[in-house]
Amino acid sequence: MALHGLEQRRRLLAVAKRRLPGQLDAFGVARRERIPLKQGVYVGLHGPSYETPAEIRMLRGWGASAVGMSTVPEVIALDQMGIGVVGISCITNMAAGVLPKKLVHSEVLETTARVKDRFVRLLAALVVAIGAGRSGEAPPDEPPRKKTQKRRSRRG
Repeated sequence: MALHGLEQRRRLLAVAKRRLPGQLDAFGVARRERIPLKQGVYVGLHGPSYETPAEIRMLRGWGASAVGMSTVPEVIALDQMGIGVVGISCITNMAAGVLPKKLVHSEVLETTARVKDRFVRLLAALVVAIGAGRSGEAPPDEPPRKKTQKRRSRRG
């Protein structure tokens, strides 16, 4: 089922504003792995295609810092199923009109090959962190968490 207009924006904002208890700190995991991350506003469009310089100017005016054709539909679907989401995107090329050169698909492939090992290392570290969060065990190279005692309520 495709969502359009205000309904789609309402659902996206609801997903973006929701905070899950025990939320994964993906930036903390990346810092421990010494992998630089950036935070921004991701706009998902239908593809596959490269955006025109005019579309990029429009999207920048709306506050977009990255554009792609995935992530958004997946986040909407997972949210509808009640599943928490960590969204990570590898930005593989500058958009049309940003740099004074023509867009070529080989640049996307070169960037992907160049960052592959870091990306896989980040995903592996995130899986360990997610698993540790569920099991209560500390990820490797982290001190164990202090166990907290549950206080019994005194009802008279």
